[in-house]
Amino acid sequence: ESDRARVPVAVRQRLQYVRADISNFSLDTRFDRIIAPYTTLYALSPDERTQCLRHVAEHLTPDGRFVFDVYSAGSLLEEGSYSDPSPILMARITHDGHMIDVYEQDVHDATRQRVSVHYIHEFEEGGSTKVSTYTIEHHYLLLEQKPVGIAERGRCIAIMFRHVRHATVACNLGACDKQGV
Repeated sequence: ESDRARVPVAVRQRLQYVRADISNFSLDTRFDRIIAPYTTLYALSPDERTQCLRHVAEHLTPDGRFVFDVYSAGSLLEEGSYSDPSPILMARITHDGHMIDVYEQDVHDATRQRVSVHYIHEFEEGGSTKVSTYTIEHHYLLLEQKPVGIAERGRCIAIMFRHVRHATVACNLGACDKQGV
C-alpha cells in the first residue's frame, strides 16, 4: 500500500494491481503490461518459472509486454560452483527499537544454475542474542537461454538486467536486441 501511495494519482488510476500465485493463476482479463519486479523469476524453480511464463503469455494482450528484472548471471558460470566460507555482514538496521545485524552466505551450484542465499538475522532481546535464519533459492537464467512460455507463443518480453551497467533486453520470438539504459 505504501508503494502505491508514492505513484502519482494520474498513473495510479490507470493501474490494476492483482495479487495471485505467479506460477498458477487464471483471470478473466488480459493486460497490456505484466510486471514482476525484484528478480521474482529467480525465486521460482525451473518448473514454476515455466508455468509462470505460460500463464503470463495467456494473460497478455496481443501487443502486451511482460516486464521483469534479473541480474546478469554470466559471471557466475565463469566463477564455477562455490560456497562463501562464512556469513558476510550485509546491513545493520534498526526495527522496533532493536538493532538487527543481517548476514548473507551464498552457495552457488553452477551445474544446476542455482544460488542458495542464506540469511541470518541477529538481534538482542531480553539480554540474549536471538538468531533468525532463512534461505532463498535463486534459479537463474543466462542471456542466451530463451524464456519458454512467452517466446514460444511469439509474445514480446522486456527484461531489465541488473549488472554493473543497467541494460534493457527486449525479446520477440527469442530474437533479442540489447540497448544500454
